[in-house]
Amino acid sequence: MYHSNNTPRHRPVKRGVLPSGVATDALRLELPAGLRRLVEALRAAGGRPYVVGGAVRDALLGLPLADFDVEVFGLPAERLAGLLSTVGRVDAVGQAFTVLKLSGLEGVPGAVDVSLPRRDSKVGPGHRGIAVVGDPDLTVEEAARRRDFTINALLYDPLREELVDPHGGRRDLESRILRAVDPDTFGEDPLRALRAVQLAARFELTVDAATATLCAVMPLVELPAERVFGEIEKLLLKARRPSIGFALMKEWGVLPVVAPELLPLGETPQDPEWHPEGDVWTHTLQVIDEAAGLIGDLAEDRPRALTVMLAALCHDLGKPATTKHENGRIRSPGHEEAGVAPTLSLLDRWSVHTLLGYDVRGQVAALVRDHLKPGELYKERERLGDGAIRRLARKCEPDLLYRVARADCLGRRPGRFEPVAMEWFRERVRQLEVAVRPPAPLLRGRDLMTLGGGPGSGHGADPRGRLRAPARRRGHDRGGGDGRGAAVVAGRTLTRRVVGKGHEPLLRKVVLGLGVSLDGYIARPDGSVDFLFMPKDYSMGPFFATIDTMVMGRKTYDAALKMGGGFGDSKTRTYVFSHSQPPGERGGVTFVDESPRSLIETLRKSPGKDIWLMGGGELAREFLKDDLADELYIGIVPVLIGEGIPLFPSGFPQREFSLLENKTFSRGLIALKYARRRP
Repeated sequence: MYHSNNTPRHRPVKRGVLPSGVATDALRLELPAGLRRLVEALRAAGGRPYVVGGAVRDALLGLPLADFDVEVFGLPAERLAGLLSTVGRVDAVGQAFTVLKLSGLEGVPGAVDVSLPRRDSKVGPGHRGIAVVGDPDLTVEEAARRRDFTINALLYDPLREELVDPHGGRRDLESRILRAVDPDTFGEDPLRALRAVQLAARFELTVDAATATLCAVMPLVELPAERVFGEIEKLLLKARRPSIGFALMKEWGVLPVVAPELLPLGETPQDPEWHPEGDVWTHTLQVIDEAAGLIGDLAEDRPRALTVMLAALCHDLGKPATTKHENGRIRSPGHEEAGVAPTLSLLDRWSVHTLLGYDVRGQVAALVRDHLKPGELYKERERLGDGAIRRLARKCEPDLLYRVARADCLGRRPGRFEPVAMEWFRERVRQLEVAVRPPAPLLRGRDLMTLGGGPGSGHGADPRGRLRAPARRRGHDRGGGDGRGAAVVAGRTLTRRVVGKGHEPLLRKVVLGLGVSLDGYIARPDGSVDFLFMPKDYSMGPFFATIDTMVMGRKTYDAALKMGGGFGDSKTRTYVFSHSQPPGERGGVTFVDESPRSLIETLRKSPGKDIWLMGGGELAREFLKDDLADELYIGIVPVLIGEGIPLFPSGFPQREFSLLENKTFSRGLIALKYARRRP
């Protein structure tokens, strides 16, 4: 899936008609050069490629391009896959239906999803109970009918520069209507009800009455937690007014399944002097809208942005249990502490734990518990010492607390309350340099799946948020007169012959570290890694003592940077394979454009510790092709995700390994260590 920050230029000119009778509009989108060459190659091979889905919708709305997918008519699957392999790097994902992720296109920073038109049929309950079959001979109208909403059933022919609109999606966009494409099949996928919620809020659309009726009877109980929260996260992070979505969920009666912890809020009154807006539900909707306007600078910090929004949603969950009438007033003493339990219940329901190494669950609970602290500290400001604020900063992140407290203060319309206490608190924590807490390690087991690292990666972060190499302990001591030294490797001692005394150095091993689901995937199709976890009793400290070099692909490197990290530890060398970056050392890493074998042979000529191959999957495949992987560290979590990005992409010869270690940890994690068995 390709994402771009460039606002597309489109120019509707005139209307036309396809041979099938479907109306078309002239439309011109500026496509990246690599994508244009792709569609030209597909057309030359006899295919009919279309840009489909969200990118076309967003172009008509004047938004930056996103979800850039290509659907190819007229080419069988085998020919399509073969053709794509000549254009860029191809990874196949999905079991029910194969999507080809094509990367390496000029001007396209990520992967473009390429697929055939498909037929859907309901074969079982839930989101996954749908059989999908590719059919390159489908008509445009038939292929578009399987999509959820008319605004997502638009196609763009980039060679004819035509917008194809078989179901009136453009008209609905202009009318700001969200309408199901096919009412007869819409209900087959219950996730569509939650898609309707987040799309209506993101684009501020009115849901068509017939579509709303269908959404209200969807069996959402069939959906897995991660799918439900996937739509909730989009609602919270992408909508200017997420309250629209939550109001729809209440109106349609789906809150009892999706978020029953929110139900009592509508029945809980508040003191009108402090809350003229009304009950806690009304207040909460206003607060999440205010919070959405306070996370713009966190656009590249998804975990913290999500933490703020979840804390804003949950901040008053303790009021239903604590609210009482007292001396003619309505009070909720202790509601902040009482709100922790229902908050954790809701987060568990949505399977929210850590994200990109950040403890979202723990931070949300802490922010709920302490959301009144800025106001309390402000009242005591004349007698307040620095210690009180520093102690608070050890419990929760003050910068995020400021945002939640400010949203809480402002979410009381028609009343107007100035956030004086919150602004004082913000300035005070900045003066003490505790506004942002040192983050948790950026690369941990559940997150290194996407980066190709092993579970429990030892990469942490310094207080400025830079990626740092794991702590190393000296692995040598002075040997006796035989010229031998000792190296401690994962709890055992190896003999290292010292160069210069007639002996060869111990060969530096290449160790491939990976995390994986029980059914062999390192990530979901969209790259998310929410199913992975790192138990507290698991440590990779002994492994980190054996490495001094990290090797990764460019996408792994880009992902690490996007997570907020940096490189440059003086004790660890980092090499990044890239065809797009010029070779050389920059920003603490060395970019290389050579074969894996060439680099490893060069590294092995110099003394040092082992070499950690962090990933990603494509680079791991090349190492396995050249038989360069000496050991595997694989962490397996007891979760079946059904489809996703495979642990090892196909395309390398059989390789045999011997089991060295097999350890079981809490929560069912299994850590396996294998050594390459060569003839």
